[in-house]
Amino acid sequence: MLEIHDFVTGRMDLGSVARVDEHLDACEICREIVASASTALSGDSDNPGSSAQFLMPPGTLLDRFAIEEVIGRGAMGVVYAAHDPRLDRRVALKLLRADRRSGISSSELIAEAQSMAQLAHPNVVAVYDVGPVAAGEDEFYVAMELVEGVNLRDWIDAKRRPWLEVVTLMSAAGQGLCAAHAAGVCHRDVKPDNIIVGNDGRARVTDFGLARARGGDLRTDDVGELQVTVTALSGTPAYMAPELFSGEPASPASDQYSFCISLFEALYGVRPFPAHSLDELLASASQGRISWPKRSQVPHKIERVLQRGLQPLPENRYPSMVELLAALSSATKSKKRLITVAALSAASAAAVASFAAMSLGAHRESACRDATANIDSAWNPAERDGLAAVLSKSSSELSDKTLAALDRFASNWSSMRLDSCRATHERSEQSAELLDLRTRCLDRRLGEMLALKEQLRTAPVSALVDAPMRADALGDLHLCSNLDALRAAVPLPEDPKVREQISGMQSEMDRVAAMLDTSKASEAIEQAEDLVERARSLAYAPLTGEALQLLGGAWLDAQELDKAELALGEALHIAASAADHRRVADLSITRVMLVGMRQQKFEAAIALVSA
Repeated sequence: MLEIHDFVTGRMDLGSVARVDEHLDACEICREIVASASTALSGDSDNPGSSAQFLMPPGTLLDRFAIEEVIGRGAMGVVYAAHDPRLDRRVALKLLRADRRSGISSSELIAEAQSMAQLAHPNVVAVYDVGPVAAGEDEFYVAMELVEGVNLRDWIDAKRRPWLEVVTLMSAAGQGLCAAHAAGVCHRDVKPDNIIVGNDGRARVTDFGLARARGGDLRTDDVGELQVTVTALSGTPAYMAPELFSGEPASPASDQYSFCISLFEALYGVRPFPAHSLDELLASASQGRISWPKRSQVPHKIERVLQRGLQPLPENRYPSMVELLAALSSATKSKKRLITVAALSAASAAAVASFAAMSLGAHRESACRDATANIDSAWNPAERDGLAAVLSKSSSELSDKTLAALDRFASNWSSMRLDSCRATHERSEQSAELLDLRTRCLDRRLGEMLALKEQLRTAPVSALVDAPMRADALGDLHLCSNLDALRAAVPLPEDPKVREQISGMQSEMDRVAAMLDTSKASEAIEQAEDLVERARSLAYAPLTGEALQLLGGAWLDAQELDKAELALGEALHIAASAADHRRVADLSITRVMLVGMRQQKFEAAIALVSA
């Protein structure tokens, strides 16, 4: 118990800290003991809201979430499986406590988790919501995607993995880091425990930025020796970049370094800087003394990528994760070609088979070569500069926020579209039917982005004030990964000509919807009425419901509340008959707000809720 006391209070020597910290990664019982000791020593033992000490029984409501069971416990908090009644799905609910000694407030941590909630990427565990557990406390919750699977460490330990399989999986996780960095978020604690391999085979990175919840400051004493407590590290020592030990802030370069240590460990089963103490670890890492295994099947080109990513100085690493992943991809492809050539020389029969496989691989790669062509055309440096010139007429802050939101959308869209294509054509994880559904969903979201961009180009300066908010509010890309929701959608008509008409009308609707935010309600009404009539003629109920919803919104903007209620009511009836459940939910909420708040018909609004 004395050792636990010294560890929690920061009185333990550095070598022992590293040893204990590594042990805690693998020992759940010890993590619980440390968590309880930390709570007691910090004076929070009387706080009934402390998640580390007071577990919530099944059925407890936290905000809107209904607790189901504990699925994880550790020094940072408790993880529950919970039910979200708003969207009728299970989530992982993580309760965290900001260390009062860290100087980082709960509000800062919540703000960072909120920024992660804006990120939609198939290789990032989605953050759905975040908030305080109770007013005035240092504890908060993060509601995340509940992934069925194992962490990278357990995935590696389960069986011997070929190096190519490991690199492919880790490259996918790296794509998640790229998307986060593009959104301005650093992970701070990249390690095998924070990379989840789902039962679907997809890698997801989790716990972005939450290493800060441990808090603390790194400092030196009079003789220049580093003094670090368990609460003082933004990350795990064995995976931290050297500059972090010198007090430098976390950055994409330090995430890159941690990623390379995790990849090294996944490939070789050991870390690049084996050490018995933190001093020894720092000495090896700071001098770049990588301990390469003597016998390995890993190609030298992969090792060269790791060598650069593990450089002690950040400026000597790759400029970003994007360049590192490109280098990994290049090294992998060259090795594939060598394997194919070797197979061709084995025998004529084997040569035919290998050549066929190579041709199929080339076809699969070419199938995804143009997967991101649409977004590249819609959002490139020229397009960005053109819109920036328009937005700058308002203010530089408004311009920067809007462009950043559109950059995030484009990055997330591109990553999701490419991953979806590869899932079908390269990894054979997804059917052609699901690829088509996801592609249509993504193309629709892209249409919304194009419509917004064009409206902003022609909008008066007075209408640009809402540009950042409108850019942030672009279609939720998570929906394009929700396979159950995609399958539940009403199928399109078989006739390709009708499908083309529907697609064209949806693009028109996106443009009309963008008009509603630019003080063009009368023009939007006229166009929406035309779209309703044309949609009726196609006899595709979801399209008619969408057109009526758009018309109802236009009437709302024009303050014609009775007409809006009629249009929204008919839209709701059609959506319900077509089993368009998402639209039914949207329309139900809009109608209640219209009747209750705008028309002040409170009893009628209550009746709608009860219906």
